[in-house]
Amino acid sequence: MNIRKTHVGYGLAILVSALLLAGIALARDFGHRPPPPGPEGILGRIDQDVKTLGLNSTQQKTYQELRARLAADLSADQAARKEFALAMKAELNKDEPDWKLLSELVSAHTQAMSQDMNDKFSLVVEFHNILDAQQQKALRETLIARLDGPPRR
Repeated sequence: MNIRKTHVGYGLAILVSALLLAGIALARDFGHRPPPPGPEGILGRIDQDVKTLGLNSTQQKTYQELRARLAADLSADQAARKEFALAMKAELNKDEPDWKLLSELVSAHTQAMSQDMNDKFSLVVEFHNILDAQQQKALRETLIARLDGPPRR
C-alpha cells in the first residue's frame, strides 16, 4: 500500500508540474499574435521598425515610395513562388517526372530568388541614404537584431 501511495504521489507531482509549466508557457504567449502572412505581414513589421526612426516629412514621402515598390516586388515574388510550386507539383505528379526539367525549374527559381534579394537590399540602401546619422545607426542596430533572429521572451 505504501508503494502505491508513493507512485500516486509522484504521479500527482508530475501532473501538477506539467500543468504549471503549461500555464506559464500559455501566459507568456497570451495576446501574442503572429503577423499576417504574405506581403502585408512583412510590410507591417517594416512599418513598425520605421516608425521608431522618427522620419521627417521628406523622408516619410521617400519611404512611402520605396514601400510601394517593395509591396509590388513582394506580391510578384509571392506569385512567382506559387507558380514555381505548381510547376513542380505538376511535374512530380506525373508517373515518370522529368528530373532534368525539375532541376532546371529549381535552378531558375533560385537564380530569381537571388536577384530578388539583391533588388530588396538595393531598396534598403536607398532608404539608408535618406536617413541622418542617428537614424542610420538605429537602422543598423535593427538590422543586426533581425539577423540575430526573432526577439526572445
